[in-house]
Amino acid sequence: MDRKQPLLLIMMIVLFGIAIAGAIWIFGQRNIQVRRDGIIADLNGIAADAYQYRFRPASMGGGGGSYARYSIPAKLRSNPLADYEISKTSSSDTLSIIASAAQNLGTITATVHSDGTVRIVIITGEMAP
Repeated sequence: MDRKQPLLLIMMIVLFGIAIAGAIWIFGQRNIQVRRDGIIADLNGIAADAYQYRFRPASMGGGGGSYARYSIPAKLRSNPLADYEISKTSSSDTLSIIASAAQNLGTITATVHSDGTVRIVIITGEMAP
């Protein structure tokens, strides 16, 4: 009986360590998922603003049917989750928005089409599902 007790103690310590490591990993993965969902929500908000700009007449400060001169409003360009910018590949009918996640977790690129629909095109880095 005396020889089994140290072995049992060592096994319990190892199992406890594995359980803690697993919990830390699960928490980290959940944190990334929450950040990704928040960034996608922000991209949808920027896309809605861009779509409103597109259909606002040029005489009222809008795009007059084009995304060509759209710029992200200052209050939407950055937050604790990410920094947002318009891609150079954007055109008058299609707008590409790049979100660079904080803490170097990756990027998410979304495209806003002429009908206002948003499509997530690319997710890179740790943000990728």
